[in-house]
Amino acid sequence: MRFIVKLSLCLGVGLILSAATALSLLDLQGYPLIGRFLLIVIPSGAFAFLLFQVFEGLVRQWMGVMPSMRLGLTVWAALISGTLTMLMQDSPLFLKIIVFVSGWIAGMLVLLPTLKAMDWLVANKQLPSLLLAGVAIGSFDVFLLSFLSTILHDALGYIFVTLAFNLGLGLFFFFVMLRRKTAWEWLILGAIFLFTLTCTWLYVSFLPAINPGLASSPVPNGLFSILLTLIITPWLAWTYLFLHGSSTWTAWRQSKAFSFFKTHHAIILLALLFFISYLALANILNLERYGGDNMFFDSDADTWRIRLSTPNWVDPYWRAVHPNVLLILRPIVALAGMFLAGNWTLAVLVVTAAAGTACVFLIWQVAWNVVRDQTYALLIAAIFGISTSQIIFGALVETYIFSTLLLLLFLKTLQNQKTSFFALVSIGIMAMGITITNLVQNVLSLFVFKPDIKLTFRFGAMVVSSVIVLSLVNGIVYPKSSPMFIIPGTMTTERVNFHSVSNPRVQLAIRELLVYSEVAPHPVVLTDRTVYPRFWFYTEVLTPRKKIVEEIGQYEGLLGTGIAYFWVVLVGVSVITFIYQLWKQTGQGRTPLALALMLVFNFSLHVFYGSELFLYTPHLAYALVLFVFLSLSVFLKQRWYMPVLIAFLLLALVNNVFFLASMTDILRAAVIRAGS
Repeated sequence: MRFIVKLSLCLGVGLILSAATALSLLDLQGYPLIGRFLLIVIPSGAFAFLLFQVFEGLVRQWMGVMPSMRLGLTVWAALISGTLTMLMQDSPLFLKIIVFVSGWIAGMLVLLPTLKAMDWLVANKQLPSLLLAGVAIGSFDVFLLSFLSTILHDALGYIFVTLAFNLGLGLFFFFVMLRRKTAWEWLILGAIFLFTLTCTWLYVSFLPAINPGLASSPVPNGLFSILLTLIITPWLAWTYLFLHGSSTWTAWRQSKAFSFFKTHHAIILLALLFFISYLALANILNLERYGGDNMFFDSDADTWRIRLSTPNWVDPYWRAVHPNVLLILRPIVALAGMFLAGNWTLAVLVVTAAAGTACVFLIWQVAWNVVRDQTYALLIAAIFGISTSQIIFGALVETYIFSTLLLLLFLKTLQNQKTSFFALVSIGIMAMGITITNLVQNVLSLFVFKPDIKLTFRFGAMVVSSVIVLSLVNGIVYPKSSPMFIIPGTMTTERVNFHSVSNPRVQLAIRELLVYSEVAPHPVVLTDRTVYPRFWFYTEVLTPRKKIVEEIGQYEGLLGTGIAYFWVVLVGVSVITFIYQLWKQTGQGRTPLALALMLVFNFSLHVFYGSELFLYTPHLAYALVLFVFLSLSVFLKQRWYMPVLIAFLLLALVNNVFFLASMTDILRAAVIRAGS
């Protein structure tokens, strides 16, 4: 009797799976009647035979766990089946029923091997960490799918790569969630996770404007993402339990990589979330169809995209202030392009977002080296990551984010007293090669940490000499890409950027460099172009009456105005505490002094140089955020201090999200209008 029941059950399940596969995935209309019959009957026999062979093992697994776990697996498989059925929106009802039943059975079979692992996790109270990891990879999937579809054209390869990537990413998230964190760290990571979800949604909602054929894609993509997440999450538990008791796990825990991960797990997760955010925004701000520069805050984003991601181009501006930028950045973009199926356009977006992400990581390291408080350093990195300057230039293809990266890397390297002089010179060469004024910031910070005039002069001379030589190489490899900065006449093109110093000019510099760089106002939206608008924070416009009028971004409502004043108060108090602590600064404590000198230099420079000053904020936004919160660290032991800064983070995040959402809405409408 037992044999007959087992055989009947296997035959029934095999028939359901075979029928669902044939009806939903195969084109039965292309076969004669006998062919359709065989395509259902023969595979059903194969399914039944395979199930019959493993039946006893499946029963043992099923009976080896608590009844509550069996019920959980049944419900989980039903969720998988329901999601799969929802993907078949236009199918007949009978087919949906067949797919639901077969999907439920297949889900049970696929997840059955994970039962003991799930049982172990529940017993050890680790299920919340697993579910959080599942939510994280699910939110990332919608974003990931849009990119993989542009790289992979083979459906099976697409699915396997997605599953493998999800498993690896899910394990990483799972390991991170298992690590102990303070309540403040959870709150910070949760806030940035919501920021990432928002940026991802802005990107997904923007897709139909780029390609009207994708008008319905967010729903299928979202459902497919949920389906993959439901399948992957229990297998994360199985993989973790499999690795946990293996020799590989023991070797991993003893490795330097694990030690690094144990110390940096929170900032690694934070940086990954920002990478997703910046890459999503990059796909909104860098469309090829925009064409032309000066669309976003007077930047040359279109020209730099062409310079870095296309083989044939002509430099239209002939500027000498970026002597070796192509020599430094184009090989990096090319290397990224190799891993993205030769898609250099996508590669330059990935490299830009990665540079912005690296800046967030370095902010954490610089701060941690000074305060030795991981939670506080994480908060500083988060506040920097959501700053106006970072969310724009961490996504916009330009040179500024790479300057920020190298300036931060130089500062972090200086904090290590054992770093060789030639390592500092190497970073200085790249920093000056991207923008020549970076040399001044490096010299100032070097002298603060190592107040030796001869050493500082030697550093400057070696950097300048190397950049001159590399400029010759750059001119040979990329002809006419950049004029030689050593020839005075090449700097004449910069004259249009010089302005006389006046009280209004100083006020403008304070607003744009010190306030707008962190808290975004409502931008000035210029519609003088026939197709796409321009976004600036400050500009001069010619009225119909031929009168020049200055327009500047304004804070609207209680939130924007309040958070701007909140930031101004933090800056003011930080200056006072910095002066109070100035005489105490030694060793790593010299960092705020170096930051202060960099801020003074940049402010002094841009009081008379530049039209839209927000364009230059990447050169100082990192220094401003670090200066403010390292100076304010004297209050770190006060119970009221962290709640105040968390409140600032949340309010600034909401304000800057509204800023991004308003820009996206305007751009979406412009793209749709241009397409029609």
